[in-house]
Amino acid sequence: MLEAPRLQRAPLTPLRFGIAATVDDRHDAALSAALSETFGMPTVALRFRRYEALVRALSEGRIELAWLPPVAVARTRRFASLELLAAVERERTTYASALVARQGSVASLAELEGTRVAWVDPWSSSGYHWPRELVRKAGHDPRSFFSQELFLGSHEAVLDALEQGDADVGGTFCPVDDAGVPDDPPWARRRESVEPGMSDASPLLAALAVSERVPPDAVAAGPDAPKDLVAQLAAALQGADGTKPTIAPLFARVGASGFVAPDLDRYGVEASA
Repeated sequence: MLEAPRLQRAPLTPLRFGIAATVDDRHDAALSAALSETFGMPTVALRFRRYEALVRALSEGRIELAWLPPVAVARTRRFASLELLAAVERERTTYASALVARQGSVASLAELEGTRVAWVDPWSSSGYHWPRELVRKAGHDPRSFFSQELFLGSHEAVLDALEQGDADVGGTFCPVDDAGVPDDPPWARRRESVEPGMSDASPLLAALAVSERVPPDAVAAGPDAPKDLVAQLAAALQGADGTKPTIAPLFARVGASGFVAPDLDRYGVEASA
């Protein structure tokens, strides 16, 4: 039996832009308005609880565009046509990932065997893929090394779990300087509680190991994106002015300082994710 031909997109049908978030899927009005102005055509932003659901929606044609971490870019390209429109620039342009634990709880990665680990998401680069590589490079099998693996959905939730004692170690993103040294990482702001009048509290969490630099997130067009508009959408995104109040929500929502042409070679390191 022949399949029915895929319907062509009506000119005024909004583009659908997917982004992962730790809330129920829902329409995001502020982001939709910013994307619509950036692209010069109606665009609806839809949020997904997990990267896996976001990638499935993109590959099945339920959305045309998506904001993807590098692991999701590499995995999606294995089974679906994918065009990268832009890579994300951030004020801190260099990021890695780290394995983080409570200060003084362990002295080395080897001591983590049998502990509870908190990850962001199986599709997260800095919150899963790269920290697991640190375990593997230390000579351990990350599939059996830990007694329990928790998937908490966000980097903040991973740090919360460490602070509250619900996990012993966690994987999260890590800003680094040109030498690859952590530069004001998010866990540095977590401090021990102190009594009023006492001296400054000591750091609560510390990094056990830091990975190599992580490729940037990217905005991608899936197989159902209008092919005649892909170049136009890429140019619009790369030329977007984040200082405009109407477009600023796009930059703020995804933590971008700008968008640049993607370097496809940088995403090859994720192929084994």
